Amino acid sequence: MRISNIDIFKAGLDQILKNNERVVNTQQQVASGRRIVSPGDDPVATTKVLAVNQELAILDQYKRNLGGAENNLKLEEAVLTGVVNIMQRLRELTIQAGDGILTEQDKQAIADEVEVRLQELQDSLNRKDAAGVYIFAGFQADQPPFIEKAGGGFEFTGDEGQRFLQIAASTTVAINDSGKGIFVDIPSAQKTFLTSASDSNTANPPARISVGQIVDQTELDAFYPEDIIITFNSETAVVPNGPNYTVKTASGGITLVSNQPFASGDSITIKGMTVDIDGVPNQGDSFFLKTSDKQDVLTTTKRLQDALNNSANDEQGRQLLAQLVSDTLINIDNTIESITDTQAKIGGRLNTIESTRNLQEDVEIVSEELLAELLYVDEAEAISRLSFENYLLQAAQQSYVAITNLSLFNQL
Repeated sequence: MRISNIDIFKAGLDQILKNNERVVNTQQQVASGRRIVSPGDDPVATTKVLAVNQELAILDQYKRNLGGAENNLKLEEAVLTGVVNIMQRLRELTIQAGDGILTEQDKQAIADEVEVRLQELQDSLNRKDAAGVYIFAGFQADQPPFIEKAGGGFEFTGDEGQRFLQIAASTTVAINDSGKGIFVDIPSAQKTFLTSASDSNTANPPARISVGQIVDQTELDAFYPEDIIITFNSETAVVPNGPNYTVKTASGGITLVSNQPFASGDSITIKGMTVDIDGVPNQGDSFFLKTSDKQDVLTTTKRLQDALNNSANDEQGRQLLAQLVSDTLINIDNTIESITDTQAKIGGRLNTIESTRNLQEDVEIVSEELLAELLYVDEAEAISRLSFENYLLQAAQQSYVAITNLSLFNQL
């Protein structure tokens, strides 16, 4: 088979170009430090690089979520520890209040500190995180969850929502706990009641109802679980005309007291419960006494303060205070138990975060090593290869020059 000069020249030139392309590519690798300069260099490796980078990006998002979840939970844990400290101090004050030989000055001093601790407690329950989110408000995280209503009584305005963050492909972790479960739904030592004013009351300034006291536990137990509505009537309903109220059961509307004259600050005692209403309610204004087997921590604390301020210095007053002290100690212990249960759950979540972080750090190391193998050049190997490819290029060039100089005319 005859091979023309053109074919020989073309083959030589092709070899030079191929060798030159290899040299240029290796030079780019050495200069950039990257094995893949363009996707066409290694399409399979390029696809793997994209997959590994995507995995690392997901791990980076999980890392941020882990940090955010850990910060939230550690803050909540710290706040709960502070609340436990407040409750321990309230427990000490309650024990002091049970001393049967306290003077009025002694009781007042204890009541004053209880008031301070109550405000400190409410502030802790309304604590916000660094993002301005109320920790214990559930999903209603843009407003304080624990408020004292203008008409009296405490209200939890949050919900039972629990927020989660995804920290791994199949793992999510709760980053908050609703205050309702921790501080509101506390089992009470005995049947109790909670007070509130109707949101539709029109008196301005609003008349306020106290948190009340239990004066006959047996009567309250027999009445439970019925509730009471106190409604203020037209002043013309009594003679002489003046403020007056009617007391009915909430479910059946049975009248217990009808058209009872009223003056601001009067105590209203019914079914073992007594409350004070301060102010001048308008006609139609209503107040509620809701019996319950649970009592929130703020009501427990406020009821202790009011009892110390208002308990009569007689045998009956001392007996009622002694019973309240006994119930309050149980309620405080139940609150502390509720908090420590939540702290245990937080500890479990923090353990999950730690183990997940450790696993992801291991995965990240392996992924980065694989990425380095795919993406980055071995500098020593590349330099050696460049030297060899330069040698091949020079050899091809010299061969081409030698072949192109072959001619019969050169022999003449």
